[in-house]
Amino acid sequence: MFSYCNRQADLICLVTPSHVHAGIFGFAEFVQALALLVVVYTVAGTRYRFRIQIAPLSLFPVTFAVLVIIGIGSLGVDLWFSLRFPILRLLSNQAIWQAFFGLLFLSTALTWIWYAFIHPCVFGTHNCRRYAQTLFSYVLRGSASELPIIAAELARSADALVVGASTPRGLRHNQGGISIEIDPGEYARQILLLIANRKLCRSIVAEAPGTAIALFDATSQRRAYNIPLGQFASNITTEAVQNKDSILYHEDAGFFSGLIGYVKPFSRALYGDFTLVEALANQNRSPLEVDYQVRWLWDSMQVEAYGRAILVTLADYVEGGHWGLHSTAIFRALHDIRDATRDLYKLNGDQTAIYESDSRRRLAAIMHFISEATDILDKHKPPLITALRVRNSASSHVGDLYDLLADLLYDVILDASAVTSPADSCWGIHHNTVWNTVFGFHRGKAHKVIQFKLRRKLYDSARDMATFPNFEAARILGFCLNVTGLVIGKPDALSRSEFALRKVIIGLAKKHYLSVRSRLPDVAEACLIGSISFDESGNRLIKSYLKGLSATVPTDQLELDPPV
Repeated sequence: MFSYCNRQADLICLVTPSHVHAGIFGFAEFVQALALLVVVYTVAGTRYRFRIQIAPLSLFPVTFAVLVIIGIGSLGVDLWFSLRFPILRLLSNQAIWQAFFGLLFLSTALTWIWYAFIHPCVFGTHNCRRYAQTLFSYVLRGSASELPIIAAELARSADALVVGASTPRGLRHNQGGISIEIDPGEYARQILLLIANRKLCRSIVAEAPGTAIALFDATSQRRAYNIPLGQFASNITTEAVQNKDSILYHEDAGFFSGLIGYVKPFSRALYGDFTLVEALANQNRSPLEVDYQVRWLWDSMQVEAYGRAILVTLADYVEGGHWGLHSTAIFRALHDIRDATRDLYKLNGDQTAIYESDSRRRLAAIMHFISEATDILDKHKPPLITALRVRNSASSHVGDLYDLLADLLYDVILDASAVTSPADSCWGIHHNTVWNTVFGFHRGKAHKVIQFKLRRKLYDSARDMATFPNFEAARILGFCLNVTGLVIGKPDALSRSEFALRKVIIGLAKKHYLSVRSRLPDVAEACLIGSISFDESGNRLIKSYLKGLSATVPTDQLELDPPV
């Protein structure tokens, strides 16, 4: 103890404190508060742990260090004042010490509350590394209970991730030179690749579709078409179609789904911006691309949902002034949906309820899609310009959307022609499901254009029977004969659009069938589809109809020209 003390040095004199327990925040209170803090953290959910982990501060080591200081300090103060050891007069008030440690503990608790509840952090410059590492650990763990929560949390950082990923690549510059540390933009791009994880995408579709909506809305609004979002978009579509309870199935029609069906927030965000869809398709993968191994397992309901997604992009393509621009995304999508009819041949000869088969339902879903796509073209005013006849026969010619839909119809007809029996099922598939959709009651200009282009393609293919007979030409010829019949007749109100095709198809069969049969009997046999048969004794084709109440089976006959 100082032996000398005066007024000037009064505060630095050593004094013996009085043994008075202030009771504000001693060691006992610290232990109780610490136990409560541990319990709260233990019962806290994944959401709040994730928010704490992505905070700009390293809260766990900082909190541990602060708790060590508070614990040792409060214990030491209580012991010091209990034993009444000498202390500076300035620090001789135990209440001040306890208030200091209490304030320190309260500040720590409030910091946790701030980052966990009041103002959770989003992806940014100060926490980009920690955000990426934390998200990676959750995705790698792949917990079914944690991923839906993490998926929902991603929505708050959607705009920041899009802005960061769209910044130019580069290293962060420091005063000492160029650092090797990855910049926030690179972290954002890596996160967009990370969230393409199929399991995370499955959780987003099932539990947090708002995350996907937020990401694509932010991308469209900021026109950030150069970010690596393609794989994520493709996997989101894959999981949305796979999950029949996803929001994609609740956006089918407003009549059935209410407001969500009218607004279509998910479909419009993912597929409603043609520029974004096309940009992603040119970079890597678009939202309309799904792996073929997944597509080939789809049923009719899933094919229909995928078709609705394509229609949203088609609508923006037509209405957004993109006509005349070749679209890689739409071209691939139409090629992909065409695969849904690849297994129609399995229905050939099936005597069971063919209308109940999923293959037939998938065919009906594709025909409905083609009809809806044609309606979109019809609604555009003024009518969209196209060349009815493409003089350039080069294989590289792709054509516009009219040509793509006509090509899709031709491929579907070729697949449907593989079903040759029984006659009733064959007629139901060929005429009722396919032909009526194309040449039914539609009278819009777009329907007429597609009818013209399809007639031309069918005629060009069937004409090969005269010059280069092959099985594809035979199946197309047989399909057309099955749906149009063997009598040219006169055009009426319903058959006028197909009359020209009927006339040339019957003419081809009449002039060249016997010639082909004499040289390639197997190819000629492939023309006999449904109820059409060949009468060898009379050299004629016969088409039979349902007997009904008639005494005999009604038939049509086509007398064939001698072989040349």
